[in-house]
Amino acid sequence: MMSINAQDNRPSRVEPPNWWVGMENNQLQLLVYGADIGKTNPEIEAEEVSIEAVHKVENSNYLFIDLNISKSAKAGEFSIKFNENGKTVAKYEYELREKTTQNRGFSAADLIYLVMPDRFANGNPGNDDVDAMLEKADRSNPNGRHGGDLQGIMNNLDYIKDLGMTAIWVNPFFENNMKDYSYHGYAITDFYKTDPRLGSNELYKNLVETSHEKNMKVVMDVVVNHCGINHWWMKDLPTDDWINNHKKFQTNYRGSVIADPHASKYDRNRFSTGWFVETMPDLNQNNPFLANYLIQNMLWWIEFSGIDGMRMDTQPYAEIDFVTRLAKRITEEYPDFTILGETWLQKVALTAFFQQNSPVAKDYNSHIPTNTDFPLYYAIKTGLNQEDGWTTGLAQIYYVLARDFLYNDAHKNVIFLDNHDLDRFYSSVGEDINKFKMGIGILLTMRGIPMMYYGDEILMTGLEHTGHGNIRKDFPGGWDSDKRNAFTEQGRTDKENEGFNFVRKLAKWRMQSNAVAEGELTHFVPENNTYVYFRHTDNEAVMVILNNHPEESRTIDGARFKEVLDRYGNGKNVMTGETVSDKSTFTLKAKSVKIIEFKK
Repeated sequence: MMSINAQDNRPSRVEPPNWWVGMENNQLQLLVYGADIGKTNPEIEAEEVSIEAVHKVENSNYLFIDLNISKSAKAGEFSIKFNENGKTVAKYEYELREKTTQNRGFSAADLIYLVMPDRFANGNPGNDDVDAMLEKADRSNPNGRHGGDLQGIMNNLDYIKDLGMTAIWVNPFFENNMKDYSYHGYAITDFYKTDPRLGSNELYKNLVETSHEKNMKVVMDVVVNHCGINHWWMKDLPTDDWINNHKKFQTNYRGSVIADPHASKYDRNRFSTGWFVETMPDLNQNNPFLANYLIQNMLWWIEFSGIDGMRMDTQPYAEIDFVTRLAKRITEEYPDFTILGETWLQKVALTAFFQQNSPVAKDYNSHIPTNTDFPLYYAIKTGLNQEDGWTTGLAQIYYVLARDFLYNDAHKNVIFLDNHDLDRFYSSVGEDINKFKMGIGILLTMRGIPMMYYGDEILMTGLEHTGHGNIRKDFPGGWDSDKRNAFTEQGRTDKENEGFNFVRKLAKWRMQSNAVAEGELTHFVPENNTYVYFRHTDNEAVMVILNNHPEESRTIDGARFKEVLDRYGNGKNVMTGETVSDKSTFTLKAKSVKIIEFKK
């Protein structure tokens, strides 16, 4: 809240817009923005809040104020006076709220559903076009805004829950006031504001609360590497080094250079400081004020919204020491909070480098406990489409898993068959329902935290090279004008219902399987087009058998698996409910997966 004298309109922004008492770290740095606000001297009227330092930077329209909030401070408001030439020219009422307490975090017991809000469902057609926003809705443009929003997600939470999902990851919903191609959410123009075409901050908070009421968690998608070219500060940067490479020098996208001991300084610098694209300036987290701003922004959203975890976009692109500092600061405040780093790298060792306590990173520790498992993604996609050989077909999966020793904890990896940047899984396996079921079977039984992309359950299609709009199509039935509603059984085709029912049954079963949520992984070398692995605890085991031959069934000798099978009693086929008492042989049809649950 701001009160100003009649001759002055400063400040126009104070960020974070509020804070909390009861935080573990009692330091707070305010960014204050307004015409020549840097020429004023701030003063605080509060007994338990004090100014530690005032930083005046090269742009006089900014002030950075370091506050110390006493551990005994109470929730409420206090005044910040801005004085100039001995006179108070502006006064700002800053609010402190009481910090909440709640359990947070997600784990391998969860199944995450990734939703792109603009493409999922339009719950409020009234916000499709907003006067202050540059881009208007146009469903005829695959790369334009289509009108989906947070209310659309809320309207379909029961569908997501009934599908067997326990967590929702929503692509960025922050303001993206860009001329075009802004629907994806990664060109942020205000880090503290929900895009009004998607809803409001309060609506997002309501989405989190409603999800929690339905026993589902929420993962926020955050961006610290870059912002949108139309971000409000781009027209009036606080400092010249607030962003990197003002000439829009583009990154080389080679995340391997961070871990590569032979990488040139040139390549590393281009990767870390180059712009992601020409409309997304690269933020310089080596600037201490920007670093504080981004860290506090993450903390603000965690506390304001009540989310359970964060997915950090493009983790390797941000300055690696900043990432460590960010992760440690979040963990300091919220020890059970889960941070997922996007590490889009093809090799296990390169991915493992960016995980917390990595055995391959030498002196570097990211403190990011959870990472995206792209090596396993590539292995599953390629393996199901290849003819089996010594290193091909199902052996692709085997060899990736055989390198799990490079991770601190591979069970914390997030595993997936596709996402908003990749070919739709059903398309990547040639729209073959049998390969689709094999992939889903692997995803929902493999070590790690599984994630599914919206619409995969109804066999949505799209190839990345044809344009991102084709891998981010609207969910059928999310708009009132849609000819069919795939949120309902009646609105789906027979083939779509086959995919949906397979996913739903396996996901529902997975919710009660301790072996999949907590168990160890034991696998056996692929032989004769087959691959067998177990997830097991002391009391139960899940046996997964894959036959990758395109035409021939396979019968395998159960004696090979006695070291695991002899510890348990009879089994049950998860998909058919059939009792499995004979462990001597197991037979599979061509291109199929069989999942058997054994208990003591």
